[in-house]
Amino acid sequence: MRDAGWRILHVPAARAIHQEQLATDRSAGARRVVQFHRGRAMYMRKHHSRPIAFGARILWAWSYVPRAIAAVFMPGHNAGWYRLHARQALRPSRGEGMREAAEAYNLQLASRQAAGSSDETSGQAPPRSSSRATTS
Repeated sequence: MRDAGWRILHVPAARAIHQEQLATDRSAGARRVVQFHRGRAMYMRKHHSRPIAFGARILWAWSYVPRAIAAVFMPGHNAGWYRLHARQALRPSRGEGMREAAEAYNLQLASRQAAGSSDETSGQAPPRSSSRATTS
């Protein structure tokens, strides 16, 4: 890190808090699963041959099958979640990932801003802002 010009700072009193969003927002969790498998596939394509990357995808997908079967019999576990992992491991390019969600959000935000600027010129009140905080 120092070689890259960063300064290292140690704060002993600092605490990291992990907010488990997967339990409350399944669509965001599914996008993270898609992104996880895309990243893994990208790494494999970059550093390994095509047959090795394909074989790894099959093995990763297979590793989720016993978990999905076990989840059927375990209370509080969702077999569909493991099936999603298995499908994404086999076909990492499918599904909506973080990139698509960000593009959709940015398009929606731009259309709201455009509607707001046209309302200002027509003398109407602009729409109320959403609860999401934006940074500039």
